[in-house]
This record gives sequence, structure tokens and C-alpha cells, in this order.
Amino acid sequence: METRRAVVAISSQLMDGVAITEAARRLGISLTLTSPEHALEALGRESPALVVLDLAETQALQLLEQGELDAFRTIGYYPHVDRALRERALEAGASRVVPRSAFFGRLHEWLTEAGGARLPEAPGGC
Repeated sequence: METRRAVVAISSQLMDGVAITEAARRLGISLTLTSPEHALEALGRESPALVVLDLAETQALQLLEQGELDAFRTIGYYPHVDRALRERALEAGASRVVPRSAFFGRLHEWLTEAGGARLPEAPGGC
């Protein structure tokens, strides 16, 4: 079976998309950036090793809560002041949920590990 190496990022935020796209390009990782409205189509085409979710986007969180992302490893990022959003994402089955600043601070690490089809384990499950 072929190892999945692509990443799909679900976000409509221009600056987030630029940062994620540039990091993936530098690492040589295939990335598809999509809006929540087109996410299922992108996921069907790519079969990614990792799905990145901007949890501040209501529709992205709904995809997770509705079980649409159960077949994928997921990492969601959220505004650090919104602990309830973090809890919702964890309850919905996100593989990992981190504050926005931590996500972008370790972006190369997350993508590198996804490129190797292994998401780093978090101490304490966060």
C-alpha cells in the first residue's frame, strides 16, 4: 500500500493559507488548500496523510463533528482564548488540537511528520 504524503488544509484565511502553503513548498510536501465548502471534494481527490483545520471556521469544525474526517489524521488550530472550541474538536475526534500560535510556531514539524505519515504524539493528549 502506498504511503499517503499529501496534506489538505481547510481554511479560508489568506494569511494562514500563505503560511501553510509556503511551509509545505519548502518541505516538498504536496498541499491542497481548500475552503470548508470544497473540503470533501479535495479530500476525495487527495487521500491525505494529514488534514489541517482552522477550527475558528464553523464549517471546518462541523466537518469534524459530523464524522466526515474520521478516516484522516487531523490537526486543528484554534484561538488560544477559546478553550470551548478546543474541547469541541477533541470530543469530535480530532487527532490533535493546538492553539494557533503553537500550530504556526511548529508548522514545519507538523508538516514534516505528516510527510512521513506519522503525527507526533502530544504529552497529555492535547
